[in-house]
Amino acid sequence: EVSVPEVSVPEVSVPEVAVPEVAVPEVAVPEVAVPEVSVPEVAVSTIIVISNNKANVTLTHAVHGEKYGCPSCHGDATPGPLDLGKSKAHTMCKGCHKIQNGPTKCSGCHVK
Repeated sequence: EVSVPEVSVPEVSVPEVAVPEVAVPEVAVPEVAVPEVSVPEVAVSTIIVISNNKANVTLTHAVHGEKYGCPSCHGDATPGPLDLGKSKAHTMCKGCHKIQNGPTKCSGCHVK
């Protein structure tokens, strides 16, 4: 049999530590004036018919505007009438139609 001597452990006292309060200063946030932006109301034609020698092109204007947004055709300017000649229309419209899988053959837009 092994005998274990009795050991006495003195009690240890831990002093309390005072944590100082930290003052958090209030920060004033300045008000920023937001200017009002006036957006003119634009009457959007539902359908536009473009007359030409081949056959008229019927543009579902409102559908195109809702689906692709005015800047797609009108750029950053305020939407309004476009001066579309054959070359400009073919470049702009057929280019977009290729990307968006729209009609690219003549009879797809020029309907007799």
